[in-house]
Amino acid sequence: VCRRTGAAPAKVLMVGDTRDDIHAARAAGCRVAAVTYGYNSAPALADAAPDWLIDSLHTLTALASPAPRRAPTTEA
Repeated sequence: VCRRTGAAPAKVLMVGDTRDDIHAARAAGCRVAAVTYGYNSAPALADAAPDWLIDSLHTLTALASPAPRRAPTTEA
């Protein structure tokens, strides 16, 4: 996607709900937000060290701005 759109990976926010999503984002050089309301549990996602661990869509939308702020992380 970065190559196709010309976006710099460091400027891209990948959102996923599995540890594999987190690893793929890291391999691509992207920041990653993991949502806890998806496939993997919050502790499993936290172990994969995403930049953000998100519990709500409201928090996720705050990250989608051009300069994302650090959102509070969920305690694992």
